[in-house]
Amino acid sequence: MHERKVLLFFLCAFFLGYATTAAAAASKGRGPCQAVSKAQAADILGVRQSDLLVQTFDDLPSRCVIRSKSNFLKSISFSVYHEGGAAEAKRDFDKMRQTLGILSKIETVPGLGDAAFWAGDDRVKRLALIKGSIFIDIRSPRKRAQQEKIARILLSDIH
Repeated sequence: MHERKVLLFFLCAFFLGYATTAAAAASKGRGPCQAVSKAQAADILGVRQSDLLVQTFDDLPSRCVIRSKSNFLKSISFSVYHEGGAAEAKRDFDKMRQTLGILSKIETVPGLGDAAFWAGDDRVKRLALIKGSIFIDIRSPRKRAQQEKIARILLSDIH
């Protein structure tokens, strides 16, 4: 009987967390993966809109990939985490910063969200930022200016 209560508790907690995250992701009637339009992606990648394939994984976190059908090296890839609160987002942001700092030089990026950093060297090219309880991790394209453009698009979609 005790095992059933524990299982029921965890199932309720999971679904409550999922419903809260789904509601936040759908704040504008769409998931985070739809924040970057095909027109914006085509402009960033330098390809035609008809050459793009959009793959969304709106689970937890929302993982988004927009890639060229003709050139697999041209892609946009990012994840959006809807954390339980700003403190949790900051904690995960700091963990990523510390971990990537082992592999790469870390630079603070002013003017993006509440906090942002760029991990950029030959091995790693990644932009991470937080805004309130939302944590965003941009992995591609590998150019910093392109990743910052994606970050601004995503931030404009957050209330």
